[in-house]
Amino acid sequence: MAGSVVEAATVAISPGTRPAASVLGAVKTPGNYPLQAREKVLDGISKANGIAGESDSMGRALGGEAQEGMVIRTLNPSQPDARKIVINFDLQALLKGKDQISNIYLADQDVIYIPKADFFYIIGEVKNPGSYTFTKKEISIVEAISMAGGFTRIAARNKTRIVRIENGVERIYDVNVDAITKAGKMIQAVPIKPNDLIVVPESFF
Repeated sequence: MAGSVVEAATVAISPGTRPAASVLGAVKTPGNYPLQAREKVLDGISKANGIAGESDSMGRALGGEAQEGMVIRTLNPSQPDARKIVINFDLQALLKGKDQISNIYLADQDVIYIPKADFFYIIGEVKNPGSYTFTKKEISIVEAISMAGGFTRIAARNKTRIVRIENGVERIYDVNVDAITKAGKMIQAVPIKPNDLIVVPESFF
């Protein structure tokens, strides 16, 4: 993050002006809010009544959490050289008090944007197939399978596949999960990316 730019971005309130910042995305009450002097990102999220939880089509809570957020800032607003910059921050670290550096001062016309939680999908021979939200920034395939209740008795554990779209092209990655876990090579566990489809086929032997 560009600390020198960010820390200087406090709000100057001039007579007749009403500074404001928008809070959009996965918050409970998105909108445009008046901005007081020296308010920060957490103040903006609080005005929007906090982060909105994810739910499925039946309204059931999924338990996922947005992992990152961003501040979209307009530099030199209303000037010919006006331009926008994006300041990304670790949302969960900020909310849990682990990254107060990201709790930057807000400026007039800032937009705090909280993306919805990312999903991955798992089908086939696991106990609870379905869609799952990322509960942290990085999830390995071993952790993903554990979130789905683990393998069934007839799962072909060494033929697990990850179907991923990269640059518009479908790619399939074969993963021998047993080789990762039995050899204690968790550092080599394949990371899951948003929208990945994990397929666990049935073993016929």
